[in-house]
Amino acid sequence: MLILQGYAGGEPLNATINGEDDGQFLQNGLTIINPADFEFYSENGKGAIQGQGYIYRNLANTFRPRLIRIISPINTAVHDLILVDSPKFHIVFDFAENLEIYHLTIRGANLGSYDGVDVVGTYYWIHDIEVTNRDECVSVKSPSNHALVENLVCNQAGSGISIGSLNVSASIANIHARNISIIQGNNIAFIKTYPGGSGHVTNITLENFRSKAPLYGSDINQYWQNAFEPDTGAVAWSNLVFKDLSGSVANGAQRPPRFLVANDLSFATNATVENFSIRTESGTSVVNKISDIYGLGDDSYGKADGIKPLGSGQSPTPYTNTYSVTAKPTGWAAPSLPTWAASSTGYGTDIPIPVYTPAALWNPVGDYDRHYWGSF
Repeated sequence: MLILQGYAGGEPLNATINGEDDGQFLQNGLTIINPADFEFYSENGKGAIQGQGYIYRNLANTFRPRLIRIISPINTAVHDLILVDSPKFHIVFDFAENLEIYHLTIRGANLGSYDGVDVVGTYYWIHDIEVTNRDECVSVKSPSNHALVENLVCNQAGSGISIGSLNVSASIANIHARNISIIQGNNIAFIKTYPGGSGHVTNITLENFRSKAPLYGSDINQYWQNAFEPDTGAVAWSNLVFKDLSGSVANGAQRPPRFLVANDLSFATNATVENFSIRTESGTSVVNKISDIYGLGDDSYGKADGIKPLGSGQSPTPYTNTYSVTAKPTGWAAPSLPTWAASSTGYGTDIPIPVYTPAALWNPVGDYDRHYWGSF
């Protein structure tokens, strides 16, 4: 394990660092504490950390470290790195302020609990990264405020973006996620909380997501993991925007393009749906479920998109709307797999995951115009 503390400046990584092969990392492979005006990057795009997580899995070692953890970074940039096969989460940022993350290629096991990027912080920008795993591509954690997440390639990943999971004293506000590709993952976008929680999720915009056959579409759930107790309160949701979501889900009759379920104690208010165009690849109809969500829909996916309006002076009351859509959205066609799509089985779980093959999508330093968006 390497720990850097109180460091300011730049730290280039231009070769491969291999994790310990005895499966005995400590809590984190690389820990950086309190960096200020700090840049961690690869000049040639070949800088990589190979966590050799398959060794932990083969040993059935349940004590699994994160690959990189950066604690309390201020004015920090992390970019042009390849992170491979972490024993647990790949890169975690705690209490970041003014953070930019870009041009990361993350290749994890085809299993849950191998998150790509997890962030707690204020004023952060995550863009132009590719993640292959079976868990979160990018996960926004509490507390987070003022974040832009854009131009992601979630290539056989769990979800395009997730918020949570959240419970007590949640604080998530002013999050804008846009221009995100999801290839055969679990969810297009995910917001998850437990019952009995407190705090808020507000001013969330999910815009211009494009999917190819994930299991679920937009999935927001205040009863995460089918937990219904304690029924004493909930995180309050408000000002949620779902705009320009297109593509497909695998089987919309089994798992819906729209699963929007709020808590019947706090409800979700001022939700907006615009231009929702997601169709099933298997079968001819989808079955959506909307519960306790209040706001406005544009009728692009059924009447009011399944959402109840809330008039001036009205108080929300519990409701559930399960409804089918059989008509294709106007102009809809099933998206094809892009040339850069990973195999549907992702990467292996008990063998080494390759570092440099296939080549990273990003060129080093400043390649902002190549977003690999709309190519499928």
